Amino acid sequence: MTGTRKHKRTKKKRLTEVLGRLLRIRLVLVLMAIGLVSGLLTIPVSNEESFKIKTIKLVGEIKHNDPLLLRSLVETKMRGNFFTLDLTEVHESLAALPWVAQVSVTRAWPDTLTVNVTEHTPGLILNETHLASDKGKLIVAEVPAEYKGLPRIYGVSSDLELLLERYQEFNSKLAGYNLQISTLKIDERNSVELKFNNEVDLILGRVDQLKRLERFLDYYDQIVSAEANPLDRVDMRYANGFAVRWNQPVLSRTGSEVRLDKKG
Repeated sequence: MTGTRKHKRTKKKRLTEVLGRLLRIRLVLVLMAIGLVSGLLTIPVSNEESFKIKTIKLVGEIKHNDPLLLRSLVETKMRGNFFTLDLTEVHESLAALPWVAQVSVTRAWPDTLTVNVTEHTPGLILNETHLASDKGKLIVAEVPAEYKGLPRIYGVSSDLELLLERYQEFNSKLAGYNLQISTLKIDERNSVELKFNNEVDLILGRVDQLKRLERFLDYYDQIVSAEANPLDRVDMRYANGFAVRWNQPVLSRTGSEVRLDKKG
């Protein structure tokens, strides 16, 4: 019995010694970590020679901007190090480029600057001189040959942003219809004419243009089915109806134009 108690005391003593060693080791590791951090903190982060950015990583589908020029532009704005570099300045310089739609600039430890670029998607041609995006944003004051087939907007207004807004207004009404605007014309009297992708001309005139477009869409299926020949033009400049012209009227008709009055 006495031997058993003595054995237990010895075992307990050894366990205490082991735990003591582990605690001492842990304390040493903690002190070493504190010393390491303290040593790092003594390095001035404002020193450009410390924590230098060594890599510029370009991300995104970059088609219209030269990656080398993008990288060079970023390098001209790299005043400071990993911690002190002004990311806003880098961002603004890239966002000002013609083809850039969105850009983000982030740090990646320990020495990398990641630049993610999203370019505009061309969607419109304005007055044969300016290229705009599919979101209605001006891109460049030229029209590359590869985009000559895009929808066109013609207007006498020098406010190109306004012309884009008008296009977006009309185009938004076509959701759900198998129609796309290929040409929008706005003359000096603010009279509007549309041409759709099926070559149909739509005359909206100077007033109530959106309401007239909605009325045309309400009757579109009826207009198309009223004649076997291809539809050519619809004139909505009537108070209670509209005029329709087909490309090749059938022989039984006495004319190529018919007026359909709105009922009710």
